[in-house]
Amino acid sequence: NIYANGANGVLDGGGGSGGSVWINTETIEGSGTITANGGVGYNANCGGGGGGRIAIYFSCNNSSINYSVSGGTGYENGGDGSLYPGDNSTISTQAATDISKIAATGNGSVDEMGFKSITQHGHAWSTSPSPTIGGLHSELGVKACSGFFSSPIDSLTGGTTYYIRSYVTIDGGTTIYGDEEEFTTSAAKYRFNPGGYYKFKGSFKFY
Repeated sequence: NIYANGANGVLDGGGGSGGSVWINTETIEGSGTITANGGVGYNANCGGGGGGRIAIYFSCNNSSINYSVSGGTGYENGGDGSLYPGDNSTISTQAATDISKIAATGNGSVDEMGFKSITQHGHAWSTSPSPTIGGLHSELGVKACSGFFSSPIDSLTGGTTYYIRSYVTIDGGTTIYGDEEEFTTSAAKYRFNPGGYYKFKGSFKFY
């Protein structure tokens, strides 16, 4: 546990402000508590101290740590402090690759991990804008570290435009989406044999 809390008020004094916690590490592991809360006012006439700041820079999150930067209570409660980076991860969607008539590869990345762990990630795609995991989507599982990921996108229709977004679902069930990209699958092509019989549905071309 790490505590950088402000002192409680004494002799009719207000509560002290929370301090600062700054950590730079590759991986956060384990469980516990990190707080930078404001102190409590000495009595009902004294104000509470403001919350401090917790900033942690990391690439991988294997932890279940509780963070708090609350203001202290008093005649006027102290304002809450700030947490960086916060609960949510930051993600982006990159252009699809390996595009064929019926399949493609979705690409994306977790650019910055949040405090809440990623329980699921992948891509959502649709023929309509703003696809969600309520429709077609891939599931790549837990992701503990920031960085690139890709998904197989299959069962597509030739000559069709699709919209795709990266997504992550964090602990607690919130789903976060990256920006939207679009791609068009290759058009279906048929070679005509004058001596054969063909039945077509939809448009076609002769070569």
